[in-house]
Amino acid sequence: DNLSRRKILSDNELLDKQNQATTTKIVDAFGSLSTPITTANLQQNQQRVSSADGPNQSAESSGINDFDISGIRPRQSDDYSSRISLKEIYNDNKIIKKALLELTENVKILSAQRNATEENDEMVEIGNKGSGIFITKVQWDTAKSKSTYNSMGTALVMAMFPIDVLLKNNLRGGKSKFKFSTEQRVGLDKNIMDAIRVTVKKQHPQSYQRGFLGQSINNFLNDLRRKHKVDNCE
Repeated sequence: DNLSRRKILSDNELLDKQNQATTTKIVDAFGSLSTPITTANLQQNQQRVSSADGPNQSAESSGINDFDISGIRPRQSDDYSSRISLKEIYNDNKIIKKALLELTENVKILSAQRNATEENDEMVEIGNKGSGIFITKVQWDTAKSKSTYNSMGTALVMAMFPIDVLLKNNLRGGKSKFKFSTEQRVGLDKNIMDAIRVTVKKQHPQSYQRGFLGQSINNFLNDLRRKHKVDNCE
């Protein structure tokens, strides 16, 4: 038994040397191995080859020709191509990062513009509830910021009427009592003016006086017409 055991050990040592030579050749040919080569798997390959090709097949040739190389990764010729690939990846990442930053900024700008547009498009009803007379929220904020009822009234008139209507009309219509040569003017829309008066009174209940508001609006219209004539001359 001891003699048989020593013989088996001696055979295994010889086989290990042959396997080492086979491993060196495989590594030189294909690069590093993802799984180690063991005596057991080489013996299995040798038995399979021996049964197919006969008992004279050598251990070295069976290890080279029949060894399963599916787990072997091909070796790079040198590190140069790896460095080039890493540099290209780095440059590509910089380009992608820059594009993403630009895209993010554009999204922020578009979002801000959309929010501003939505805010501008938001409408506020003036006058009594259900009047059906609306101005934009921006126009409302401008009028509401005025410190006096007169200035708020003229701001609402500017918001509600186009400039060409304001140049041709006055508050109640008719001719000037002081300039008989002036043309007959049409009064501003009564429903709109009533809504403006109600709104101004709600915002300035203590100081509001209807007569003074009307006078302020007419003075504003006269100043606007004078400015228009000066602009035409220029």
